[in-house]
Amino acid sequence: MKKLIAGLAAIMILVCGCTAVFAEQKTLTREEAIQVALNQVNLKEEAVTFTKIEMDRDDGRQVWEIEFLSAGVEYEFDIDARTGRILDMDISRRHGYDSDWDDWDDIFDF
Repeated sequence: MKKLIAGLAAIMILVCGCTAVFAEQKTLTREEAIQVALNQVNLKEEAVTFTKIEMDRDDGRQVWEIEFLSAGVEYEFDIDARTGRILDMDISRRHGYDSDWDDWDDIFDF
């Protein structure tokens, strides 16, 4: 009987511990996601005009999609809403050059 009680107690601790870990995994707020993007390009919120800020689902994970303009430059970010990691970043300038190197032909679009 004591082994059964000890076994049940161990299972309870394991289940409660796992639940606590999952409960602690919070999602980045809108403001936190904005700060991640702004910090990456060393800009202040007062210096940008936001064109898109929304939570989306991409490849099974929640992602903040943040887009803004500053001094003729458009910035686009996809940020993992759980970890705050930047998954994708694209910077486009007015003259057509695009810093997203997977579009290699943009090098010649001057």
